[in-house]
Amino acid sequence: MKLNEQQVRLLSEWLEKQSSFPDCVSAKYLEMFKQYKREQIAANTCLTCYQEDDAFLTWESGIWEEDTGKNISRVWGFEGTGEVLERLLKRSFQENREDVLCFELALPYDNDHLLLEKLDFIKTRYRISRKPQVHNLKSAQKCQYRFRLGEEKDRYLLSSLASTLAIYTVPPNRKDLLAEYSFSLKNRFQQLDYSKNSAWDLYVSELADTGLSVGYILVRDDGYGGIYVTDIAVKKKFWGRYGPHFLI
Repeated sequence: MKLNEQQVRLLSEWLEKQSSFPDCVSAKYLEMFKQYKREQIAANTCLTCYQEDDAFLTWESGIWEEDTGKNISRVWGFEGTGEVLERLLKRSFQENREDVLCFELALPYDNDHLLLEKLDFIKTRYRISRKPQVHNLKSAQKCQYRFRLGEEKDRYLLSSLASTLAIYTVPPNRKDLLAEYSFSLKNRFQQLDYSKNSAWDLYVSELADTGLSVGYILVRDDGYGGIYVTDIAVKKKFWGRYGPHFLI
């Protein structure tokens, strides 16, 4: 459903007033986020707006959930609280029955999260950010491991370990989707491009004395000055033996 002229004007005016977005981890990248959203308004192909007077709820479609491969629509922006926002959300449920609806909130939560819980939204992830620190990787505790950039030969480790450990990473309230999670993870990582010039980097940890693989950490440059830890996995027999700490 395309935006009408009034909605284009409403969203444009709202956008210019914003001082932050839930997925913008640094204020210095705010203008980049705004420009991307301006281009979405101008293209007018992926946004659906539900409106009530000056309140609105706009969804961005054409996205797929990496964990399951399902189509999702996520909140692009909204203005309104309480009963008005609840009515707009209920309209979204009624008129969009194909996509999974995804709502992102920034911490600390305000009262919106109570409304979302009331309407049976399920928390599936937390996004935590911090500035990187330099660590001494040659301390006695850490020197049992070594660390290297992943190669094509590590693809089996990546895809099989992610799939095997999915039972521990799927959100507790989505256990019924475990088979889909496992299949999607394995299939996605079998095809993922983590070569030198891609936005992805795979790092592998091994036992320093034998070269036996311990686990991996997969990171992605988000293009806005941030690095996402997309996935981290350590073989279960190395749990509690400093393996995950070493990778981080």
